[in-house]
Amino acid sequence: MNVLVIGADTRGDNYTYGLADAIRLVRVDFATPRVTVLEFPRDLWVEIPHIADNLDEQDHEKLNQAFLYGQPGFKYWDDPSEGSGLLALTLNKNFGAQIDHYITVNMRTFVNIVNAVGGIDVNIPDKDTARTTDLPIGNHHLDGGEALKLVRNREGGNFNAPTTKASSSARRAKNSPARPSSPRFPR
Repeated sequence: MNVLVIGADTRGDNYTYGLADAIRLVRVDFATPRVTVLEFPRDLWVEIPHIADNLDEQDHEKLNQAFLYGQPGFKYWDDPSEGSGLLALTLNKNFGAQIDHYITVNMRTFVNIVNAVGGIDVNIPDKDTARTTDLPIGNHHLDGGEALKLVRNREGGNFNAPTTKASSSARRAKNSPARPSSPRFPR
């Protein structure tokens, strides 16, 4: 099962506009059992289907814009799947990714999810990470708002996600048989 996970940069209660800031393809293999995650850089230049008629035959844009052009505010994609569906179709067209399901989370929902699991614990291992995250070296417990600030930080590249783990019920889930590993697509 392939699940497209989208982190949208919309800040309000709706998904009318906004770009796909985080784009991950999560493959859940029930036979092995294994979970793999593949990150797609949001600035990849790709062909986005169904937009050329609205953009004077221009059909290539950054990957994250497929989500934006599929939103109801643009009316480029008349489908109930909206931005998530157009992004899934774009990944299929450009990379052959077969998307079975998708999950889209905006910033407010991200904050609520982190708060619902009791926050997250992060480890800041060195001075470079401390400088780019604005957190001192060591372990920290973050609520949803603090976690959002951390994941939105773009200084010095991406925050090293393997040092991040959710607390409470999500922490118990880490002992399940499905564990992250190297990305692989089925042939």
